[in-house]
Amino acid sequence: MVNTRRLVELHITAFVYAFVDAGEWVALLGGRATPQGREQFRRRLASRPLLRLDRATDLCGVSALEAAGRLRELGAGDDAVFVKEGLQRDELTTVESAVQRTWQSGEAAIVSCVPGRLGLFQDASGHRYLLRAIDDDAGERGSV
Repeated sequence: MVNTRRLVELHITAFVYAFVDAGEWVALLGGRATPQGREQFRRRLASRPLLRLDRATDLCGVSALEAAGRLRELGAGDDAVFVKEGLQRDELTTVESAVQRTWQSGEAAIVSCVPGRLGLFQDASGHRYLLRAIDDDAGERGSV
């Protein structure tokens, strides 16, 4: 039997370490062990953490269906972890559902498909990024 809370935390921790600027790790992950800390994490998403440029692809003009298709093409399985600013709790759901709900919400959200390797981020302004881990020594370093 899968421990959903443990799986969600694995995804979120790996997502932050892989795709967010290192200077923001502690502020984002501190306190996630408590319900209040997880709620605070979801609120911090709205302040738009700095994403690593070498791992972010802008999804401007891409539909939810196209984005879910891209995630599938890049190796996403059936399930994804979905974290959104307005949710009461983080969820394990289908990739398609998580992406569709992200597009509909207009709120800050994370969709993690493969822990630390593949996901999606939407900020509170509706800017969306496909996030994919690549070789650590390749690509441009920086943040968006």
